[in-house]
Amino acid sequence: MTHFGSMSAAIGGFIGIVGGSLKNAMCELGHSILKGLTVGLIGGAMMAVAEQDAVYLWEGVLIGVALTMGMAGLRIVVLGATFIPDTKYGALEGFAQVYRRGSVFMRNGSGITLGRHVAVKRTGNLHYDRYLLQHETGHLAQISDVGVVEFYGRIVKEYVIKPGFRASYHTPGTLEYGANYYAFQRLGYYYSGMGIRNAFP
Repeated sequence: MTHFGSMSAAIGGFIGIVGGSLKNAMCELGHSILKGLTVGLIGGAMMAVAEQDAVYLWEGVLIGVALTMGMAGLRIVVLGATFIPDTKYGALEGFAQVYRRGSVFMRNGSGITLGRHVAVKRTGNLHYDRYLLQHETGHLAQISDVGVVEFYGRIVKEYVIKPGFRASYHTPGTLEYGANYYAFQRLGYYYSGMGIRNAFP
């Protein structure tokens, strides 16, 4: 499995192209087919040689394509199609992230960071959308600092136990408060429940 993971990493993930949702979704699925085909073909060939049976070759291809297409489809449904943020949103720090348009299940103006995938449901208000992208990128900076396990452990605790979801945005020391400060440092403003703020906090 380590060899398959290394091969998959070498091919790389789909990060998006210039264009709309449909174009990005189709290209991501196409990329996943190519990735699954390559990894499945190599893995299947290794099994076919070891077992002296060519059936493993085609089984490897089918399994590889099915798995990578399934994962890509799930990401598109849950987090939305990819997009490349325009320069109008400002410079975004690089964490090998993939920006996604948000799913139909997300409300406008909301965002979520899952691993290196940043899903943002933009509003069309440029100032707010800039803030939203920077805020969620701030979460990537936090993940980079503390690690994935600690980040998600803390975020669940802060949302569910104390101080609670809404209060976490205004409570110093929380991850949401930190992401707001990250956005403020880069933009000179951030959004609170009361609207745009030009001073922090």
